[in-house]
Amino acid sequence: MDIEATSLNASFGFMLAYCIKRHGGETLKRLITPKEISTLAFDKRLCAQFLEDLDQFDRLITYYGTGYDVPFLRTRCLSHGLGFPPMGTLFHTDAYYAVRHKLKLHSGRLEAACTFFGIPSKSTKLDPGVWRNAQAGCTKSLNHILAHNVEDVECLESLWNILQGHTKINKRSL
Repeated sequence: MDIEATSLNASFGFMLAYCIKRHGGETLKRLITPKEISTLAFDKRLCAQFLEDLDQFDRLITYYGTGYDVPFLRTRCLSHGLGFPPMGTLFHTDAYYAVRHKLKLHSGRLEAACTFFGIPSKSTKLDPGVWRNAQAGCTKSLNHILAHNVEDVECLESLWNILQGHTKINKRSL
């Protein structure tokens, strides 16, 4: 699972997209609409859809989701009065910590780990102009961000396939 948002802080930003990739299967792809931005509804529908999509899973794998994706999602969902899964109802494993503690790479970034293992990643580079335009509802920029989001979950799955036997699968709650 991975999100893309307008800011690193949920009090200032909102979610633009999220993807949840089934292990070995399809990717659920969700994207904000220009109308939701222009009418100031922002990510309320995305948050509601995320909570609905979670019912299909018992564990999410993220990359630095503990420090960013999950707190951001929790904050946005609660700000819209939608609730969030209570502790112990859904498990979460963060592959970032497996990379940081089980490997010795020059960087803890997802792209660095993927590059090291020869996993294709990041053909849609992080371009500040694209993110600024997306905040204004530019369809082309929003579609670029969704493609970036899909790439992130696809390369994360490939990385997780390498790492999963080298880290403890915990009972940490989302």
